[in-house]
Amino acid sequence: MTERPTALSFVKAEATSPPFDSARLDALLDEAGIDALVISSKHNIQYLFGGYRFFFFDHFDAIGVSRYLPLLVYVKGRPDQSTYIGHAMESYEKDLGKFWTPAFQTARASLDSAQLAIDHLRKLGPQAKHVGIERAFLPADAAELMARELPGVADVRVLGAIGVVELKREVNVAAATAIAVERGVWLRPFRDLVYTMPAYVMKEEDVARVCQAMVAAAQVKKTRPRNA
Repeated sequence: MTERPTALSFVKAEATSPPFDSARLDALLDEAGIDALVISSKHNIQYLFGGYRFFFFDHFDAIGVSRYLPLLVYVKGRPDQSTYIGHAMESYEKDLGKFWTPAFQTARASLDSAQLAIDHLRKLGPQAKHVGIERAFLPADAAELMARELPGVADVRVLGAIGVVELKREVNVAAATAIAVERGVWLRPFRDLVYTMPAYVMKEEDVARVCQAMVAAAQVKKTRPRNA
């Protein structure tokens, strides 16, 4: 059983407008049958906070035998009921107005973060019957705790994806990156892979542009034979 953070870790303030198309996200959640979303990947949290990313854990997440686990709990149609769970050092970022969520909570490690998310989802009651998670970006200990402590949740679903094109030859990273940038897309090719992590609220034309850039990057002729 994880030790719960103290009440001092909870801060509530007036909510501000989210810096993204919340109506678009709500429509996608409605289409997927999701009532509340627990975002745990740093890149998607960065997008949903309009570019904010906590610098201290940008390259290394470990805290003792656990890790830094930021969680953004978004409620479909009610962003005013959302909460962000971060590290105590992020309190200074809250003071600078970096978060649009009305509630901000701090946790010491992954299980503390998961417990705070569970507590918040419980308060929502039937409003959060179907919860979406980023399974690839949620540690096993946090995922197991959420599954065990949320018996009233009918289903936990995965939203979001990683798009990957695997080649038979290694990618020329410089050439593939350049051709994608020419199309207004930043990809992350490496070894024999061209991949992307699309944001939740991308419009269809944006997804199409990313896909076209991936195809163009994969078709770059200047490649090196893959090592056996």
